Amino acid sequence: MVITQSGFKLIYDRNVSTFELYDLKNDPAESHNLFDRMPERAAEFKRLLGRYIDVVTASRPFDADENRYIFGEPDQEVDDE
Repeated sequence: MVITQSGFKLIYDRNVSTFELYDLKNDPAESHNLFDRMPERAAEFKRLLGRYIDVVTASRPFDADENRYIFGEPDQEVDDE
């Protein structure tokens, strides 16, 4: 998951629960992770990410199953015409 704002970019890897924070104006190649060096900015972005996740979770249908869309609908017929 990624959030960008005011020239900064927060990357959250859900698979391993890690965060990266980059100053895109001064480090466009994203070479220097500032997450531990800028705790206030990191906390602000984590809060924004949490709000985004709350909105997505609240608006997600109870029966949503994104896995079925990886290769299309399971019983989808192909029209050869």
